[in-house]
Amino acid sequence: MEAETANPRVTLLLQGVTAIEVLVLIGAGGGLLLAPSVIGEIWPWRLTPFNAGFLGAVYTGSMVAAAFLVLIGRWSPARVVTPMILLFTAIVLVVSLIYLDRFQLGNPATWLWFMLYVGIPLNAAGHIWLYRNLPVADKARLSPALRAMLAAAAAVFGLYGLGLLVAPGPLTAFWPWPIDAFHGRLYSVVFLTPALGAWLLMRSAAWAEVRAIATTLLTGGGLAIIALLAVDLRVHRVNWTAAGTWLWLGLFIAMVLSGAALWRAGRALARPPGPFNEAALVVPVRATALLLGVAFVAAGIAGFLPAFTHPAPAHAPALSVTASYGYLLGLYPVNAVHSLFHLALGLLGLAAAPRHEWSRTYIRCFAVALTALTIMGLLPGLDTAFGVAPLFGHDIWLHGVEAAAAAYIGFIMPDVKSSAGL
Repeated sequence: MEAETANPRVTLLLQGVTAIEVLVLIGAGGGLLLAPSVIGEIWPWRLTPFNAGFLGAVYTGSMVAAAFLVLIGRWSPARVVTPMILLFTAIVLVVSLIYLDRFQLGNPATWLWFMLYVGIPLNAAGHIWLYRNLPVADKARLSPALRAMLAAAAAVFGLYGLGLLVAPGPLTAFWPWPIDAFHGRLYSVVFLTPALGAWLLMRSAAWAEVRAIATTLLTGGGLAIIALLAVDLRVHRVNWTAAGTWLWLGLFIAMVLSGAALWRAGRALARPPGPFNEAALVVPVRATALLLGVAFVAAGIAGFLPAFTHPAPAHAPALSVTASYGYLLGLYPVNAVHSLFHLALGLLGLAAAPRHEWSRTYIRCFAVALTALTIMGLLPGLDTAFGVAPLFGHDIWLHGVEAAAAAYIGFIMPDVKSSAGL
């Protein structure tokens, strides 16, 4: 009870909103990294290849800290992660409003963008105020050398991030690809957010906080470098002899090294007793199976109805099974085989919903199946299941998000039976 008071669980609202944020970041970040042409079709503004890859790295890296909050579910690490979420989303919102003319206002994704970037910072700010007087649980002072490293990281990343807000043109002139003022100011969050995390850790740190920030730095910095290399393998536009390219690489190598040093330091801190995810967000398992059942039965039926399925365009990949071949809601490619799969998956969910054990097994199998479909959708040949069913296009990111949510509920979340019905 004492540990609970010192480091209480965060509210279900904070965990729930952050869980939605994690799923969006998985879809947006993973999609921009793995299937940029697909996500680019629905992105709120037009993206060049390098900006798409870099944004994919940024969003995937940002997802890590948010996932720690959902998984641990206590004020530590939320004490550090929540201000980072507030800073990131607030800056993106302000920059988006300043450059509103860059957005495609007729695109539904634009309205989703602004809904998220208004709701998430309001939620974060409200919880920072709610917990404003709470002491830090299990706090420890880091070594002088590590605190000096964090101070340097906070200063370098913070000053550069502020500079991008004020003068994005001159301060991105050395980047390996052209950066306009809109993207330059948007990318300030890449540096300001870890600078805030480093500054908060300098004052005091707990095991979960150090692990969250270390993993974020490692993932974000590493993926930024990988994204640059991957895009340049396709377009061959980076000048690798330019000093600016190596300066850019140096920034993100410094981010990776900072994360590695933090990770190493975390081994010396006391890890709280109990399971890693004992206070994780708990989603009703039977209700999830029922929801998936209803949703997939509806999707399976809709795939056979012309009112919901637009004819496949002329440029769509050829299939050997052309019956009911079209785009569900104009976005998601389906045919008779794919729709029958949806229908079968939905009926299995409805059959599993009456019992907790059946529902959890169903959700685990669902996660495995949808992960396999996501991977197949990324691979030539397999993206049509050898001509039998379409798995390409927007199916990729949708399957990926569904698989991630099911994997959390089926494999990661504590196995808690609901005491009231579903």
